[in-house]
Amino acid sequence: MKYTCFICGYKTLESRCDWDICQICFWEDDVFYENKDDNSPANGGLLISKAQTNYMLFRACCEEDRENVRAPLPNEEKDPKWIPLPEATLLYEQIKASSE
Repeated sequence: MKYTCFICGYKTLESRCDWDICQICFWEDDVFYENKDDNSPANGGLLISKAQTNYMLFRACCEEDRENVRAPLPNEEKDPKWIPLPEATLLYEQIKASSE
């Protein structure tokens, strides 16, 4: 059984809250967040919403980590129940609107 990454929504993690790193977005799964917008000590204090926004923009939790990620494999499914935090969606829409 694989666990869903909080940032990209793909089922890539071998365990929950055990420092696994998602190969699709490079997020280190350090704590169980329960859909709250918290800072992650293992990810440089990055807010979950900012990491999700970065994934939508760069396909990595941080722009600097783009070289460390890969596309999902055919057997890696996106969790149909996963949705980004509302803060992430709003930030993404603001960034896209300001770049037009």
